[in-house]
Amino acid sequence: MAEASDHSLLRVTDLEVSYQKLQVLFQVSLEINPKEVVVVVGRNGAGKTTLFRAIGGFL
Repeated sequence: MAEASDHSLLRVTDLEVSYQKLQVLFQVSLEINPKEVVVVVGRNGAGKTTLFRAIGGFL
């Protein structure tokens, strides 16, 4: 991951999400800086939608 910037558009550090006792995201960190394009890919059920729901505050 690139060095942390004071001008990040989005910075997530050590995000964790659990549904009851099942931990589905563990220590996820992400930083998006101006003029960057970021793509999140993964298999079905890998946690892509959960990641963005958590970032958006919908969980």
